[in-house]
Amino acid sequence: MYIFYPIFATGTAVVAVTLIQSGILLIEFVDFDNTPYAQISFAFFVGFGFNRFLNKLNAVSKNIFQTNQQQTTNTKKEEKQPESL
Repeated sequence: MYIFYPIFATGTAVVAVTLIQSGILLIEFVDFDNTPYAQISFAFFVGFGFNRFLNKLNAVSKNIFQTNQQQTTNTKKEEKQPESL
């Protein structure tokens, strides 16, 4: 498993920079003339801690693509309770 860590880290860093360049992750960098220092630095840190970055992406995707099941069960419970005077 440890043999594949550099491959996973490189792939995760590329995905992170792609998400930033596409505008999905809202991080703005100062543009230098043909030198992406900030993107390279960010990619290094993401690659260094790629497990934590993937955990954060997983949590964000769970919140974004959350189903309405939980919301409908909560509203059904509220509808069944009689009003108290």
